[in-house]
Amino acid sequence: MSAPVNGSEDAVKKYVAVWDRHDLDASEKMLDPNIVLYSPLYPNGVKGLAAHHEADVKFFKSMPDFEFKVQRIAAKDDFVAAELRGTGTSTGPAELPGRPPLQPTGRRVEFQLASFFRVNSKGLIEEEKYIYDRLVFLQQIGVKL
Repeated sequence: MSAPVNGSEDAVKKYVAVWDRHDLDASEKMLDPNIVLYSPLYPNGVKGLAAHHEADVKFFKSMPDFEFKVQRIAAKDDFVAAELRGTGTSTGPAELPGRPPLQPTGRRVEFQLASFFRVNSKGLIEEEKYIYDRLVFLQQIGVKL
């Protein structure tokens, strides 16, 4: 059974707002224990709350001022799609899978993302997927390619 449309959309809006405050304790209460996160930085997915927590901690360490702004959002049953704008500054080391840590550059990023969420009948997010141009992101933080 899926969450009602408004419930799904509201769950995602609330999650993004809490995540933007970098309150991992509160944001993780909005996630299903078997959460799966996909993004260009994690093409094989991040599975489970512990791995999700570790990914968030590393990300916030690299960009402590990072936040999302919801530009548009739509929901149908348990599925929510949102257009987001991400902004932040590279002030800490970025630990990315499959490569040595990237040293902070002090450069600011701003990029568009398509995001997709699946919300279960308990109102918990059980899947989140972000699609964006990884090359643009890496160039903006100053990675030499």
